[in-house]
Amino acid sequence: MHSIAADVASGDVEYYITDPGDAALNAGISSAFWFAGGMLCSPRIAAVDDALNRKAMLAAIATGGLLEEVAQLNDIPLAKLPGGLQPRAALGYLFVMTMMFLEQVGHAKGFSKELEKVIPQLQKHREKYIEDNSTTINPAKNLAQKLHKKIVIVYSGPTLTDAVGRRWKAQLCENAKTLAFANQFPEFNHNELVGWSPSIEELASHLAVVILRDLGDHPQVRQRMNIVGELIRSRGVEAIDVHSRGETELERMLSLVQFGDFVSYYLAILNEVDPTPVKIIDALKKALAEAKK
Repeated sequence: MHSIAADVASGDVEYYITDPGDAALNAGISSAFWFAGGMLCSPRIAAVDDALNRKAMLAAIATGGLLEEVAQLNDIPLAKLPGGLQPRAALGYLFVMTMMFLEQVGHAKGFSKELEKVIPQLQKHREKYIEDNSTTINPAKNLAQKLHKKIVIVYSGPTLTDAVGRRWKAQLCENAKTLAFANQFPEFNHNELVGWSPSIEELASHLAVVILRDLGDHPQVRQRMNIVGELIRSRGVEAIDVHSRGETELERMLSLVQFGDFVSYYLAILNEVDPTPVKIIDALKKALAEAKK
């Protein structure tokens, strides 16, 4: 099975085939996958129009609305999602539906069988994260406590954990209503790293760093993580290593996604906020709509 990274930063899902033998998905088989909760934004409308004009292979995932209409009018295969979900909460549906399609067209061979093995493992992990477990034995609650009242910076590797880091950042922002940022090794070592100069020590009590690690990280990336982690700690900022769990890339990726989701949920509780609504985004959409009138 190809190495797959899920871009889950905003709840949308795009997949890139990272095996050197394959081109990027959109460039290689000219496919586009879009999820929209009733309406399509301008960039997505343009992308769908472009794909139709190029007679690309298309598949749609939607709860309804304009995307469903476009799919029906153009005989595009459509997978219908249940309504009422925030996009970030629909990741399971989006991930599995998209991957099943990719498997059918030969770009994710063996996914179904691998997923069947992964689900029981995620269920085992979930038992450790449930609310009934106290902070002392619940790693998700424990990490949420460490991140409470902090601005969180999530650092990841450049491959499997890169997309997961963006998911963590988005979940912390949207669920916990906590400001968070994400970047990846080794790229940020060429610029952002300079920000960890001695002057940052004045802000140390307001910051926390999470470093997402995976056994597939390149040895040089692991070395950078070790060195940079110690540098950050020398500034008085806690840098917390979070390791993926499992044997396959799919299991390890989803183990980090699952853990991060639980952490963001418990951090929302500590912040005394409802993790579901995103009022500030709704306010932005309303303001943009008013500006068009």
